[in-house]
Amino acid sequence: MRTSCMANDGPMETISQETAAFFEAQNLMKPIVNNKRKISALAIYPYSVPQSDLSTSSSSTRSDSFEPYFVRKETDEIEVPAILESVETYAFMGFDDSMAQRIWSRYAAIMDDDDYPWGFLEFATGHIEGRAVDDAATLDDDWDQTMRHIGINDKLRRAILLPEYESIRYTGTCKFWLIDAMEVAFKSLEKLGKRLRREATRLQALGHSHGSEGKPSCRSPVSRKYIEDQLSPLTSSAAHGIRQIEDSTSLVKGRLASAPPLSIPDHTMLWRGCSLDAASRFYNVDTTEMNIIPIATALGDFNSRFSAYFTPQKEVAGRYASWLKHKVETASVAIIQLAVPDAVTKAFSVQYLWCDDIGPRADEWKRVVWKSRRRERLMEPELRHIKEADLLIGHIAKHKHKRFEDMKSWTEVNEDHNLLIDIDGVPTRAVQWVLNNDEAEEAVEEACSGKVWIHNLGALVVASSACHTGSPQIEEGTMAAYPA
Repeated sequence: MRTSCMANDGPMETISQETAAFFEAQNLMKPIVNNKRKISALAIYPYSVPQSDLSTSSSSTRSDSFEPYFVRKETDEIEVPAILESVETYAFMGFDDSMAQRIWSRYAAIMDDDDYPWGFLEFATGHIEGRAVDDAATLDDDWDQTMRHIGINDKLRRAILLPEYESIRYTGTCKFWLIDAMEVAFKSLEKLGKRLRREATRLQALGHSHGSEGKPSCRSPVSRKYIEDQLSPLTSSAAHGIRQIEDSTSLVKGRLASAPPLSIPDHTMLWRGCSLDAASRFYNVDTTEMNIIPIATALGDFNSRFSAYFTPQKEVAGRYASWLKHKVETASVAIIQLAVPDAVTKAFSVQYLWCDDIGPRADEWKRVVWKSRRRERLMEPELRHIKEADLLIGHIAKHKHKRFEDMKSWTEVNEDHNLLIDIDGVPTRAVQWVLNNDEAEEAVEEACSGKVWIHNLGALVVASSACHTGSPQIEEGTMAAYPA
C-alpha cells in the first residue's frame, strides 16, 4: 500500500516551524541551510552514559546488562533533511548523493499519481531490490562493490562491513540488510518531529532559559513529574504502544527500582533485537496486546512465510541490536523480552532442527534451511511434520562460501553454515524459535499479554560531554519496561 508524507498545504516538514522556532530560540537548532537543519544532540539525545546505581542480581535483567546499551558515539549535533520526502532524505537513508538525486528525480515524476502503488520509502527499497547487480551474501562475495553498484554512501557501507559483525552479516544478504537499515532510518526520521515536539513541551514546562554561558539551564526543583518527563523522550507516544511510566512504579534516580526477571518459573524467556519503533508497535502497553506483524520477516531459515523469529539467548539478540545501532546511528534500538508460559508451548506441536543432530533426523536442518532460503515450500512428504508444526526450534543458519540459492542440493549444507555467537567467551551455536502458523502466533499473543518488557538501548549517537555543561543531569532510564 502506498504511503505518502504530504501536508495539506505542501511537502511535510521533518520538524514543524513552531517546534523549530522554539529550539532555535534555545540555541539548540540552526535555521535551514541547503534544505537541511543542524540540531544539537542535546535536544534529541540529552543523556550521557549512566553508571549503574542499582544492584543487578543473577535473577534479574536490566538494559545496562545488554552489550548494545554501551555502544555509543558522542556528537555535538546532527544534520537532518528539512523536508521528509526529499532528495536529502534519500541521502540520509543511505544513498550516495548521485543515486539519491537519480531516485528522487524518478520519484518526483510520479509522486502526484494516485494510481502509482509505491510511496517514497517503497520507491527506494524497490530500487535496491530491482537493481541489476548480483546480491552479496557469502564471505567470498564483494559486499563493498555490490553496495557501490547500488549507490550506497560511505557511511552505511562502513557500517555494513564492520568486521565485528561479520558473522551475523552472513545470516542475510546485502540487499536485505540495506533495505532493513533504510526502513529503520526513514521511520526514525518520520518520528523525529513528534519526538522534538514532546521535548519542546517538556522544556517549556520546566522553564528552561539561557544560562550565563548560553547553555540551557533549569532552576526548577527535580520533582517526580520531572523524572517521568526525563524518561518520556526515550519512548514513543502512547499512540505507538509506549507510554510514560505510571505513578505507581517505584523509581530510584529516574530508574525503575526493580528490574524485569531474568527467568520466571514455568516460563521460557525469549529475546528479539529491533528498532524501538518496531518494538513499540509489537507491544501496546495500554492494552497489553501484542502484534507479531511489525517484527515479522520473510527472510527465514525454517519456512518461506512471514514469521517472527525470537531467540532464547539474549546475547544473540544483543549482537543484532548492536549492529543496527551502527547501521542507523540516529535510531533508538530495543530488545524485546518475552516470557512464554510453558503451558502454551506444551500444547504446541514442536519440531527441533539441529545442525549437529546425529539421529535419524540428522539431515532435516540442512533440508529445511536449503529449501526455505530458496523460498521453496516444504512439499515433500518426509518434511510434512515440519510444515505442520506450530513451533520450530533450531539453529540459526548463515551463508559461507556459497549462497543457499546457488546450491544444487541440500547436501551442500553442513554444520559450518550455523551461526556461532560468543557467550561468556565460548563460541556457541545460535538458536531461534519460530512461530510457524497464525494459530501459534495468536496463542502466544494472548498468553504473553502483560509479560513483555521493552528494553530501550538508545541510539548510537549521544550528546557529547560538552553539550551537557550547565544542563540538567538526569540519567537515562534503564529501560522502558512494563511488567504485568
